[in-house]
Amino acid sequence: MRCKNNLLQHELIGLEVKVLESSCVSNIGLEGTLVDETKNMLIIRCQNKQKKIPKTANVFQFKVDDELAVIPGELIKMRSEDRTKRLGRKKILIQYQKFQEKYG
Repeated sequence: MRCKNNLLQHELIGLEVKVLESSCVSNIGLEGTLVDETKNMLIIRCQNKQKKIPKTANVFQFKVDDELAVIPGELIKMRSEDRTKRLGRKKILIQYQKFQEKYG
């Protein structure tokens, strides 16, 4: 079952997403539904348009059921099918947990 604690190990497409922090000021606060994901980009549908947001230098908030999970783009900067293989690494999971503590 997908929850905020194991979100990195699951598919993100279809989740509601919001850009919390970005190096591009116009992307901050952008929210919508994640419709596609590449190694370096998230494609978000918002207001009937698709916006391509780079994963690097952005922090995303995903809504999973009634929980909010905050994920820095650097942690998910890989193909979605590779994420489950790489996330067995303790280093990535520790970084994710520290980020969750920072954003509550």
